[in-house]
Parts: sequence; C-alpha cells; structure tokens
Amino acid sequence: SRELTAAVVEEILQKKTVSVGNIGTVADFLAMLASWFYDFNFLPSRRLAIRRNLPGRIEKELPDNPVVRNLIAGIRNDMEAPDQEALDPLEHSSPSR
Repeated sequence: SRELTAAVVEEILQKKTVSVGNIGTVADFLAMLASWFYDFNFLPSRRLAIRRNLPGRIEKELPDNPVVRNLIAGIRNDMEAPDQEALDPLEHSSPSR
C-alpha cells in the first residue's frame, strides 16, 4: 500500500526515529527514509542531498496529500536552514594563535 500509517507520521512529525515495528506499508518505509535527513549532520552531505533533490524524489513516490506535503516540507526546511555552527564547527572557530 502507498498509504502512511498514523504512527509513522506521528514519529516523523516529532523528529523521532521511526520504529521498525510501525512500518506496515511501502509509503511508511519511504517516509522513514526521508526522515533520516533529519540526522544528516555533515554539511556537505546535506548540501549534496539538497542539490540532488533527494527529499523531492522520495516525495514523488508517496501519496500526494497534505500530510505528505507537510512531512516533506518540514524535512526540507530543516535541511535548508541548518545550524551552520553545529554542522561545520571549523568554519566558525576562532583563528588559532
């Protein structure tokens, strides 16, 4: 089935790890994959995922409904507006003396 289950949606909206036991459909599995972008902490990996439109490519395989659009929008927003200092501390460190 291409429908998302409520438990998977709830876990993703709360930025929790999706429980494998809650995955019951192909859509659940794809949404879980998309949720992994929340854990992309290495800035070059995030940039590459954005450049290759990985969230959008996953979204195309999910049902077109407000829940899916909201999930993917949240993931995109998180990826495109990262905390630069947390992701790439060397760019923000003070010069060594």
